[in-house]
Amino acid sequence: MQFHLESSRKSIEALIRNSGDELAPGTYIQPARDILSQDHHLSGLTSVLNILLEAMEEARPKKT
Repeated sequence: MQFHLESSRKSIEALIRNSGDELAPGTYIQPARDILSQDHHLSGLTSVLNILLEAMEEARPKKT
């Protein structure tokens, strides 16, 4: 699965439920059970996403 900062356990479960049949075995493709077992990585994503969005907002040219 590509890394998406907006991912949540619920969105990952929905993705697997709706498209899990596309998870063909391969070197860089994790099976659904492995993806779901890594949800401890999700806890800090909201903070990282907020930091990124705030930095983008600050870098945006100001209207005059």
